[in-house]
Parts: sequence; C-alpha cells; structure tokens
Amino acid sequence: MSLEQEKYVSAKLQTKKDIKEYISGIYNEGYTKGLSTGITPLDPHFTMRKKELTIITGLANRGKSTFLFYLMLLMSKQYGWKWAVYSPENSPVGDIMIEIAEMMCGMTADKDKMSRMSMDRLDKSIDFIAEHFFFLEFEEVPTTSDVLREFERLCYEKKIDGCVIDPWNDLRKPDTAIMYDFIYKSLASIRRFKDKYNLHFIISTHSISAKSRAVSDDGSTRPPGMYDAEGGGVWANRSDNFITIHRNPNSEDWDKTQVHVRKVKFQKLVGVPTNDENPVILAYSKDICRFRAFNRKTMMYYDPLEEQYKEPEKLIDIDEIDDDMWLNPKDLE
Repeated sequence: MSLEQEKYVSAKLQTKKDIKEYISGIYNEGYTKGLSTGITPLDPHFTMRKKELTIITGLANRGKSTFLFYLMLLMSKQYGWKWAVYSPENSPVGDIMIEIAEMMCGMTADKDKMSRMSMDRLDKSIDFIAEHFFFLEFEEVPTTSDVLREFERLCYEKKIDGCVIDPWNDLRKPDTAIMYDFIYKSLASIRRFKDKYNLHFIISTHSISAKSRAVSDDGSTRPPGMYDAEGGGVWANRSDNFITIHRNPNSEDWDKTQVHVRKVKFQKLVGVPTNDENPVILAYSKDICRFRAFNRKTMMYYDPLEEQYKEPEKLIDIDEIDDDMWLNPKDLE
C-alpha cells in the first residue's frame, strides 16, 4: 500500500500551555492512584485504577474466572463500580449470577445443601448484581469491534466503570489475519477505548498448553509467566498490568490460589509486582463460596468480603458525653 492510499489520521500537537496545565493539576491535586481491591495482601502489588488495561492469564481450570468475578464484586461492593461483561464460557448468564450471589452472601443456593440461603436473600443479591453487572450475549461469535461497539452503548446507558472480556480466545479473528497482528491491533483499539470512556479494562486469556506439562519433582506445575499467554509477548508489551492466576490441583495445597502480579506499568500509583516465590495467596472456601486471603503479618486467613459488611466503629466525641454516662467511682468498688 502506498503512502497516498493509507488512511490519514490527524494529530494534535501538545503545546507548552497544555503540558503546563497538566503538570499544574498534578502538582495541586496529585496523581489519581489505584483503589484498594479490599484484599489487603494484594494492595501493595495491585490496585484498581481507571484508564488501565489488565491482562489475567493462567492454565485451564485454575480459577481465573472465579478470581476475576470475585475482584469485580469487591469493587462493586466498595465503590459501586458497574461492569460491562462478555463472558461466553459462563453461559447461561443466570448460572454466573448465582455464583456471584453465593460469593456475595457467603452461602450456597444449592437445593441439596442444608445451609443454603433463603430465596429472599438470593433475590436481593440478584437485584444488586443486576444493577452492577451487565452481560452481553451474541448470536454469533463476535469480533473485537462488535464487543467494543456494545460496550460503548453500555457506557452511555449505564455509566460503566469497567469492561471485561473473559476469555479473549472466544473472539473471531479475520481469516487472513496473523494472530500477533490481530491481538496487537485489537489491544490498540482497546487502549484507546479505556481512555476515552475512563474505565478499567480486563481481559482473561489462556496460557499455552505446553506450560501445563512442565511438572516439578513434587508433582506441581510452575505458574505461567507473561510470555506464556497464547499469542506471545504482545500481551505483556501492550498491557498496563499483567496477573497470573495459578493453582496446583494435585498437591496438598489444591485449594490455594496463587496471585502472581507480573507487571505493573505505573508502580508508584498502582503497586509493585510480586516476588516470583511469594505470590499473594487466596484460599477458596466451599463453605462460604468465596476466597479467604492470607495475611503474612498475622499468619492467618481472613475474609475480605466479610470486611465490607462490618459496621464501622462509632467514635464518641468526649464533649457530647452526658454527665450520667460517666462511671461513678463507687461503682468500681
């Protein structure tokens, strides 16, 4: 294609005035830093910041989607975030909404379980989820443009805070396109999309199958790295944040989910990547249908979602205490 045939894209020159206005705003109001996920051990490594693209990868059936929807629920509970979601592997939509409701309530909805939640509680949970999670379904396998077009509509209609594609592998690639070029161009469009609509964009993608065959002496598999995602290094190169979710189902720690934060582009605003040998550990509990997080300082597990339901302690102003509220010294004898 000659230069004359290429599509012309206009550019805006950043003037000294534009740059100084931006710097003045940063100096006076500070940077926009990431919001806590609610998972305390994860906060030093990863927080949620709008206008960023996060890639999540891992081997099949290792809990990528479970972790992803848990993270989304935490953001919705804490900050009221609304999500536009294309997740064709979690169909019908009613099933994933029940799973999110179970996470939210800490109880199962399974008819065969004795301790399942009431229908009233399930109904209220579904109301909350339906107000914060908007799932797309397509009659045919969509292209990246098809999904972004529907996400754009939801941004206008629902004031979306985050978009999710889970998994990427379900999108239709043009027959003549090379995979690397397809991913690269798609991510370029997504990066502009997240900036235009001021939202956090998350993509889940599978890791290459060869990684699952790399077994250690103790029978465990090594967690995939940034360059083990299907499609290669383009994911790491074009993302702001890159996370690996890993679990060893054949080991004693089968219920322990490892969260490896591989890349953080803006480290002073979002967090610092985890050490390869010290990932954030989450333990999935079937009893409460959600994760408990391991706090290395206390050496104990705690429930991040349960923390969201606790009433804050009420502080009493000493000047507002009535005289009759003070203890009489004789009462202490």
